[in-house]
Amino acid sequence: AAAAAVIQKKVTVTETKKFAGQTVTTTKVVMQSKSAAAAAKPKEKTGLDAALSAMQGPKSISTIEKSASDWDTFKDNSGALKDELEHAAKDGELKKKEFLDRCDVRAFEQERDQRQATRLKDAKK
Repeated sequence: AAAAAVIQKKVTVTETKKFAGQTVTTTKVVMQSKSAAAAAKPKEKTGLDAALSAMQGPKSISTIEKSASDWDTFKDNSGALKDELEHAAKDGELKKKEFLDRCDVRAFEQERDQRQATRLKDAKK
């Protein structure tokens, strides 16, 4: 099976949505591969579909989606905060891994102690 070369690039996606009766424009930067771009390319609306979508206007978003968008925009605008959050996320992952490793060691020690106690008990019989 031949693997197709996949080239990824950053793409800026701008969406217009309605929130609380106002039109809100959100901008996201996402990674997109060239092969996926061709497959995911939306079809152009023509005729009645184009007229209907023009009349409907932008879709509404929920408060949660709006808050997530605002938070992402805030992080992008303040570079120091973004770096600090990335560092904290990595640090949290390392602490979680260390905790899980300590749990594994402790479980092994408990099993070992139980096996030794059983051996001593059997040896006394």
